[in-house]
Amino acid sequence: ITLDVIEEAATLLADDNEHFRSLWSYAETDRRRFILGLIHKESAGPDPLRFGFLLELLSTHGVAVDEEALSSDLEFLRELELIDLVGESGSGHYALVIPLMGRWIDRQHDFEVLRNKARIETEESHG
Repeated sequence: ITLDVIEEAATLLADDNEHFRSLWSYAETDRRRFILGLIHKESAGPDPLRFGFLLELLSTHGVAVDEEALSSDLEFLRELELIDLVGESGSGHYALVIPLMGRWIDRQHDFEVLRNKARIETEESHG
């Protein structure tokens, strides 16, 4: 098996995956779905996705959330086994449990649309 064959199989799995679609719906809120997209998008960046950095990123993207709400969202996504806290709790960072799901998110969802839905949902819940 070559790397090209593996890449092709991964692409096919990411194209239309019913399991990922089901997990996506289990997240229940647009903010949690945006958090999944954000964790995936930022995973290639230089900074580990620690809690404080994630809180700051959400604010930068216009998704106002307090520490308690973010903690609750992250715990919910961890219970679904969509994300995990990698490393020690004080210095750990968040990552998708299934990296292939990140490809699926890229292929099935527009990041800007996810962000706008999360903003609207957050504004409506605080308004």
